[in-house]
Amino acid sequence: MFLFAMLYNRVVMGLLIGLAHDPKFIDTDKNYFIRGLVLGLIVSLTNTSSTEFRERPSFFAGVAYAPIIDLAATGIGKAGFEQVHTYLKWLYRTMVFLVDIRMFCFVKNIDIVM
Repeated sequence: MFLFAMLYNRVVMGLLIGLAHDPKFIDTDKNYFIRGLVLGLIVSLTNTSSTEFRERPSFFAGVAYAPIIDLAATGIGKAGFEQVHTYLKWLYRTMVFLVDIRMFCFVKNIDIVM
């Protein structure tokens, strides 16, 4: 059930970020980073609050995923089809890296505390 909840959380986060292209928090070209952090924080906080804030690593992973998702969505929106493959490949490699870190912490029973 927990894995389904995490998958659902990431799908909701991707849909929310994909649909929220217009909000501008700052007037620079780095708006995607702040917008991703804010939206990722909101979506991850809703999922983490359902576990009584016991699942901190997934919360921080969600906050880390959101700016990456927003960067990819912004880049794909501005780029033509020839650059889409490059963005998707970079996004895939970044996601695999973050999942590897999460699995390493799980296997070694390391609790990520900040």
